[in-house]
Amino acid sequence: MKKRKIGFVSFIIALWLCALWYSVLRTDSKDLMWIYNWFLDITLSIDDEIRDNSVRCWAFQVAWNDFVEDINATTQSKVFDWLSKRGFDLDQMAQGNTYYNKFWLFTLDLKSEIEKEVKDKFDENINLKFLSNWSIVPQSSDYYEWKKEKKYGIYSKFNRLINLKNSFEKLDDWSFANVYDDVRYFGVNCDSNKKYDNVRVLYYNSDVDFAISIKTWGWDEIILSRWTRWKTFMVTYNLILSKERGYIGGHDFTKYDCLKIPEFNLKFEKEIYKLKDQKLLGTGGKVYRVGIAEQDVEIKLDRSSWDKKGKNLIDSLQLWDRYHYFDFDEPFMIFVKEYGKDLPYFAAQVSDVKLFQ
Repeated sequence: MKKRKIGFVSFIIALWLCALWYSVLRTDSKDLMWIYNWFLDITLSIDDEIRDNSVRCWAFQVAWNDFVEDINATTQSKVFDWLSKRGFDLDQMAQGNTYYNKFWLFTLDLKSEIEKEVKDKFDENINLKFLSNWSIVPQSSDYYEWKKEKKYGIYSKFNRLINLKNSFEKLDDWSFANVYDDVRYFGVNCDSNKKYDNVRVLYYNSDVDFAISIKTWGWDEIILSRWTRWKTFMVTYNLILSKERGYIGGHDFTKYDCLKIPEFNLKFEKEIYKLKDQKLLGTGGKVYRVGIAEQDVEIKLDRSSWDKKGKNLIDSLQLWDRYHYFDFDEPFMIFVKEYGKDLPYFAAQVSDVKLFQ
């Protein structure tokens, strides 16, 4: 009888948690963004293995490599294997006004300095929340002067609003992965009778295996792909380029093509738990430890970022024997890179689209 009662209570609790989780994902309230971000997997390097709803932004890796170089330390943990690689550096990123990196001895002075400099650079007030009890943090770097072990704080911020070259159409809300039925989309209707010359077809092997590239007004190029099996972002990115090179079809986006893309508005502020308290060794027996590491990212891609831009539409003269449906209403990959650069500065694997809207 007691076991039956415990089982019933467990079932009720599980049912309540499922209902709560469902209601959280259905809401559009940004007040719940902290819950959304808890389920994002932040990868530190383009070579890290990824899973569903993974995000990778270049800025933290650059900050980390600058930090290790500055203190002249060697890393011992496997956590650093991919992060310390210099596959991506500042040569891949020309727009320095969109990011901010800071590292130094972990003190209250560092916290105040970061908050002031972010305000000056982005006109944004931030309140670093990655530590609940700041009373245990020393005020200044003087605290570490005679200590053999020194703690460092690392902070990285990336803020990018992507303006596309054309004003796409706002499409009706639609489903995603047979889970939601109220996802916001933009793109090109099948009956629009127009060609968007900022969209380039990389390849179209089937209605579940295709990729496109979208031009922007600025320095960015956006690559969207489905369905590509992933292991790392780098493997997936190279596979997309390989499929593009082997594609014998046309690369123009014509009036017989349709495009459906979910609005993309990602904002998260996360502590990198993988690095917390990790030890680094310096010369002369010095020991360095990561006191805290945080990544702050905001990247926006939706109609509001470009619907006041001028249109550049031309009629299509090329005929196709069938429609091409570029529908990103199932899990997909997104890469963003600067023109003329080899590697993307941002990548995401989207399985649960509500985490990204």
